[in-house]
Amino acid sequence: MFVWVPHVEDKAVFFNLEMNSEKVVHFYTLIPLYREELDYKVKHGEEEQLNKLNKIGVTDVLNPSRRNSCKKIFGLF
Repeated sequence: MFVWVPHVEDKAVFFNLEMNSEKVVHFYTLIPLYREELDYKVKHGEEEQLNKLNKIGVTDVLNPSRRNSCKKIFGLF
């Protein structure tokens, strides 16, 4: 899983929800990763992996049939 801050207009307001003076809830996005994507993230960093995910249109909505952003096509890429 890739843990990331959700894509929203005003992160400061959305990200922190104060329940009371002692409790604050923080919101994150979980993005399931394929093995190749996890390997890429470890090798190149989170920002590079996030860029690859953004290029193929990955959103906060879970899509079990989404494309692998790091899968080699015919061994060429």
